[in-house]
Amino acid sequence: MGISFAELLAIDEAIRSSINKVHPPSEIYMDEHFYHSLKLKYEFDKNTKPKNTYKTKMKSEYGFYYYTQCQTILDSLSIH
Repeated sequence: MGISFAELLAIDEAIRSSINKVHPPSEIYMDEHFYHSLKLKYEFDKNTKPKNTYKTKMKSEYGFYYYTQCQTILDSLSIH
């Protein structure tokens, strides 16, 4: 569980330093693994949505976080 919390802190730091410099403020910020695990409608191309990098604490490579508005995700959820 330590890695997950370390990643959340790293994403939070990246978001705070990037708002209004790299991207606008958003309602939701998600780690790429969580984002890609969401079951979204087939026509919704996840890879084309806005994202930014962050320096991971526990790994040597950079990670990505996606940012968007709540309604965008709600409208795109595939509910079965």
